[in-house]
Amino acid sequence: CEELAQMETAELGASAADGRDAIRRERDSLRAESDQALPQARQLLAAANISPMDADYRMVVIGQGTAIFNRETGASDLEKATYYRQALVHYQEAAALFPDDPRPFLDEGLCYERLAAMELSAESKQQQFALGKAALSKATTLQTASSDYTPALPYRVLALLYSHMGDYRAALDSLQKARQTNPSSADAAQIDKDIQSIQQYIGTSKVRR
Repeated sequence: CEELAQMETAELGASAADGRDAIRRERDSLRAESDQALPQARQLLAAANISPMDADYRMVVIGQGTAIFNRETGASDLEKATYYRQALVHYQEAAALFPDDPRPFLDEGLCYERLAAMELSAESKQQQFALGKAALSKATTLQTASSDYTPALPYRVLALLYSHMGDYRAALDSLQKARQTNPSSADAAQIDKDIQSIQQYIGTSKVRR
């Protein structure tokens, strides 16, 4: 449903004005179906006495937030902020249920990172930064064998978070820590590229001073 809704969102941006209402209704209908499906899946797992340690159970609980978070594609800034805050509720619940799992804390940090990038006031940006840093720092202390997670991820998001605050040395330090976690070759190449970009920026800033 979410993938079909994303297709409708893409079509919405390219359609004529007189056809947008119908596309929007179809997209919202698909999202409503998605919003019902994941809680139903969770109820079925709970009724079967599936342990919270079960990978599928965790996937469903965390997925409730991720389905909403991914609606950011093609959305307005106001819609994005709403989606991030809605996703946060689910991620915070998942973090409470699975305090040994880094993924909900990573996902919390992603929401705060996006919100920090959007905030206009220094006070609000600092608040989102502090919340994001706390969640991501917690993620760095935990481990999971899940294939959708690597220890480099929270450090990479921390680097983005620091960049939003203009602290590029801390961002560089986070990326270097990400590199030390032995990520996959593709991730390592991107991290190396990001490290080089920040090093060049810091060097250029020194010259300008």
